[in-house]
Amino acid sequence: ELREARRKAAADAGQALAQVQALVGARDEAARRADALAEEVAALKAGAEEALENSTAKIVAETAKERQRLYARIEALAAEVDGKRDEVSAHEERLVTATAEATAARAAAEEARAAVEGAEGRAEASER
Repeated sequence: ELREARRKAAADAGQALAQVQALVGARDEAARRADALAEEVAALKAGAEEALENSTAKIVAETAKERQRLYARIEALAAEVDGKRDEVSAHEERLVTATAEATAARAAAEEARAAVEGAEGRAEASER
């Protein structure tokens, strides 16, 4: 029973660790995506600002639709960045939970190991 408990505790700890690693990977990927989107937003804003600075009345009239499209895209990307940040926060929350579960599983494994060692010690003592 003690060996089975130890094996189960080790398996649970391994599974919790795998979950933590998966969540860390997902969080990192979401953060990379959010960073890439933020860079695209910055580039679009810089491009729009440069177009405004260099424009004349004729260029302004011709590019009004393009500016509107760019600003709509910027707003959409900003919303997407916010969504990715929310994803990162959710991944971080799950990571905290999984880390706590892994810690609890590790503690349970340690308790099981201590119980097994205690039982082995008592068995040795009783054999003597």
